[in-house]
Parts: sequence; C-alpha cells; structure tokens
Amino acid sequence: MRSGICKARGRGVTLIELLVALILLGILCAIAIPAYRQYTLRMNRTDAQRDLTGFALRMQRCFKRTGDYSSRDCVLDTGDNPEATYNTTVETAADTYTLIATPINGQAHDSCGRLTLNQAGVRGVSGTLSVPVCWQESGG
Repeated sequence: MRSGICKARGRGVTLIELLVALILLGILCAIAIPAYRQYTLRMNRTDAQRDLTGFALRMQRCFKRTGDYSSRDCVLDTGDNPEATYNTTVETAADTYTLIATPINGQAHDSCGRLTLNQAGVRGVSGTLSVPVCWQESGG
C-alpha cells in the first residue's frame, strides 16, 4: 500500500491555452484602442470649442467697448502651448470676426477638421463630418 501522500502532478499552461489568451487580448485591444482614440479626439475638440466660445465672448466685450473688432484692444493672445492640439487664430474686420481652430499634432486626424465661429455665432467645420455632429448640437 501506498502512504497517504499523493504526489500532485505538476500542470502548467498549455500552448493552446496561451494562444487563446493572446487572441482574446488582441481582440480586446482591437476594440479598446480605436474607441479610446475617438474619445480623446472628441475631448480635445470639446476643449477647442470651449476656447473658441471664450474668445468670442472676449471679442464681443471688446467690440462693445471700442465699436471695432479689428481694434488693437481686441487682439487675442491664444497662447503658445507645445502640447496644444489646436492652433487658434482670428480674422477680423471692423464689424466681423472669424475664430479658427486648426487641429495639429495627433488631432490632425479628426474628421471634423478646422472649427470656426464668427461674430453671428455661426459655427463651421472643414472636415467630412457635419456641423451638428462636430459641435455636438442636439438634433444633429
């Protein structure tokens, strides 16, 4: 008779089990990485829209003071940020302006392209997606 000690047979991970785990991991990554990329593009776009809206408010206040959007008092300092995702510029005339946010770096792959906002509150995009989609307007 054998003693009560039973040798447990060592069992490791088989090659098949390892391959199945790697395939599942690959499928999860194939879903998660593009979804995360779209999320970051959308969040950066939202930040640019917020900035454009803030600049528009400053332009309106300046116009109320000076009566001219192209006044030196209305010059916007859009800042110089090396990690920026958009370059913001303004085109002005005496009674009109257009704020333009041009995507740069990784944001250049955004399907909305350039975002614009003018003195009348008209929003625009230069990319392949529509204004309501890009500006996240209801009903679009």
